[in-house]
Amino acid sequence: MLHQMRLRLSGYNIPGSKILFLLVIFIICPFVYGGDHKPVDVSIGVFADRGVDEAKSRWQPTIRWLNKQIPEFRFHLIALELEALQAEVSAQRLQFIIINPSESIRLGRLFPLSWIATLISPLKGGTSEATGSVLWVRSDAPYQRVNELSGKSIGTVNRQAFGGFMAMAHEVLAPEFPVELLSEVKEIGYPHEKVVRALQEKRIEAAILPVCLVESMIENKQLEPASLRALGNRAPAGFQCQVSTRLYPNWGFAMTGNADRQLAKKIVQHLLAMQGNSPEAKAAQSLGWTVPENQVELDRLFKDLGLHPLQRPWWQQVKLWLVQHYYILLIAIILLTVLPVQYMLLSFRFRCNNIKLRQMQDSLQQIQRQSLVDKLGSSLAHELNQPLSAIRLYAEGELSRQKKGNSQTNIEILLTKIRDQVVRIDDLVKRLRKIMRKEPTSKGWFDLSQLLQETCTLVSLYAERFKVDIRIQNIPQTLPFFGDRTGLEQLIVNLLTNAIDASAGAGNHLVFINITQTKMAITLCIQDQGDGLCASQAELMVPFVTSKVNGVGLGLTVCRDVVEAHQGTFCLKNCSNNGVEAIVCFPLIEEDSHAA
Repeated sequence: MLHQMRLRLSGYNIPGSKILFLLVIFIICPFVYGGDHKPVDVSIGVFADRGVDEAKSRWQPTIRWLNKQIPEFRFHLIALELEALQAEVSAQRLQFIIINPSESIRLGRLFPLSWIATLISPLKGGTSEATGSVLWVRSDAPYQRVNELSGKSIGTVNRQAFGGFMAMAHEVLAPEFPVELLSEVKEIGYPHEKVVRALQEKRIEAAILPVCLVESMIENKQLEPASLRALGNRAPAGFQCQVSTRLYPNWGFAMTGNADRQLAKKIVQHLLAMQGNSPEAKAAQSLGWTVPENQVELDRLFKDLGLHPLQRPWWQQVKLWLVQHYYILLIAIILLTVLPVQYMLLSFRFRCNNIKLRQMQDSLQQIQRQSLVDKLGSSLAHELNQPLSAIRLYAEGELSRQKKGNSQTNIEILLTKIRDQVVRIDDLVKRLRKIMRKEPTSKGWFDLSQLLQETCTLVSLYAERFKVDIRIQNIPQTLPFFGDRTGLEQLIVNLLTNAIDASAGAGNHLVFINITQTKMAITLCIQDQGDGLCASQAELMVPFVTSKVNGVGLGLTVCRDVVEAHQGTFCLKNCSNNGVEAIVCFPLIEEDSHAA
């Protein structure tokens, strides 16, 4: 009957055979062009923080649901532990990932990841902030507060685990927690259940675990309900799990740099449409998915812990700063090089100048000693002439008696008299040599009273020349003193000869010496009856400045140096009844303070 079939369309007659051919072509074409079409494979990686089996059990229903919703693609779940997941993302073998908050920061700041959804937790009636840490102890443990665990062994899966450690580590940065709280952390490894077993077996005193882990194990009959106890619980109202830290965004769904954006758009649409009571949502321990959460708090946590992937280590920051401010480094190197060299040069010059100064001071003192010898020379010559004349008389007298045949002289008495005169000469020469001798300064204990009397005896020859009487007042019989005996002798000779010159120049004939001793000091005073000071003490202390016609100008300078070498004080002042008083004050030193 086909040849009888006709079709009238828009005024055209079409035979029935052609209609049948068109129907066959319409039926066959879909099979010809669509029979070989296969769904595109898409790999979705997931972080197996509690083991591969648990990850597959939790996330495989969501993958099957996506395969039903988007049949033109075939989604594959790849459960990976931390290091393997990072390697797969780095190698760009994953198009999408489902990951916890910590790895979202680590991977999201190093690789081109885009967050498309955040898991909704069933806690608190549905919230996207449900990640944190809980500090657990055994129920029979004596600890009641977090601070009591300071220095105790605390277990965790890994220091890089977010809920398993990092959230708690960030929390204890607060000042109310001791620094050594996490000083004995033990890394036990994944999965988290291994840490729970270590706590039960008393290998650790406490455990840092993710939020709701213990509650989930109790619900699955993996743990006795009352076996563990949480410390520092700060769970929000209506939150069904224990929490020891603040809460952070939940797990997230992200696309990698090699994912198809149109496919990502379809995935987002279907994830947001997932019902909260669906089997897929329940398997994922959630109420479905919502828009991505802000990650500012996560970034702040990583920065505070010094673990942010974009945060350079301190040594890299120092290196970068040095590169940017290289001129400061150059200046520092120059200063650190030049300053020590300059310091050594200055120290060397200082030592050399000190040596020269000591040499000059020794030369000045020697010049002053020679001046004293010149001043005392005529008096000493007169004094030496007396014993020499006596010896000569003894010898001539004995010779005369021998010539006359008188041999009754007592030779022992005669020789004793001659010996006494020789001793007298020897004493005078020794005193003169002490003044002239240039010896290194050496300090020791001696009797200051005895030194003063011996010096007065020496200078008395000079005083007799000018008919000046030296009167000693208030001098102790013994006065132990620690110092330079030669220097003190020169000091006294200088002051006495100056006083004799001043008194004789004014037509007077007295010089007074007085020594007083207190618990703190010894004071020597020498007063003349001259006309007083003709200039200030500062001017008189200048070397080679003198008011005397035949003076050298070094006497007072040497006196000052000797006094300062003994930590004493030296001053000159005019007296009310004319004359000048020279006052020397030495600090008193106990005899047992120095070795004699």
